[in-house]
Amino acid sequence: LKYGGIPGSVHAGMRLLEYEGSADPDDQIYTAGILQDVGASTYYQPILKQLSSPFDEVRNGALRAAIEVINPQLIDGIITNLSDRNTRSAAMSALLAHGDHLPQKAQTILGNNTDSRLDKHVVARIARVLGQLKSEASTDTLRQQISHPDVVIRSAVLSALRSSQYSAA
Repeated sequence: LKYGGIPGSVHAGMRLLEYEGSADPDDQIYTAGILQDVGASTYYQPILKQLSSPFDEVRNGALRAAIEVINPQLIDGIITNLSDRNTRSAAMSALLAHGDHLPQKAQTILGNNTDSRLDKHVVARIARVLGQLKSEASTDTLRQQISHPDVVIRSAVLSALRSSQYSAA
C-alpha cells in the first residue's frame, strides 16, 4: 500500500478490503496490523469500524493501529474503549499518540458537566492523558477545569496538572 505504486496499491487495497469485511476476528486483526504498519492517517475508516467490534482482541488490534494511524476521527472510538478494562491500556496509549488532537475534544468533554454518556472515571482517564501530554493546549484545558463540580474528575485534573509540572504562580 505504501510503496506499491497505483497498480500495487489497488491490488493490496482490494485484498485488504476482503480481510476487513471478513467476520473472522483474525482477519480483522490482520487488517489492523497492516494499517498499523502503513501508518497513513487517511486509512482510518477500517480502524474506526474495528474500535466498536464485539471482540476485545479486534478492538485492541485497532487501538494498536490507532497509535500509528493518527486521525481525529478515531478519538471518539478510542475514548469509548477507555471504559472496558480489557481495552483500557491500549486506549490510553492510542489517546496519548493522538495528543495534538486531544485537547480540543477533551475541552468539550470536561466542560460538559451534563454529558451522561461518559462515565466520570472515563473522563478522569482523559484528564490523566492530558497531564501526560505536557503541552500548552493540554495544560490550558486542564487549568479550565480546576473547579470541576465532580470530585473524581476534579481530583484527576489536579493530579494531571501536577504530573505536567504546572505551576499556578
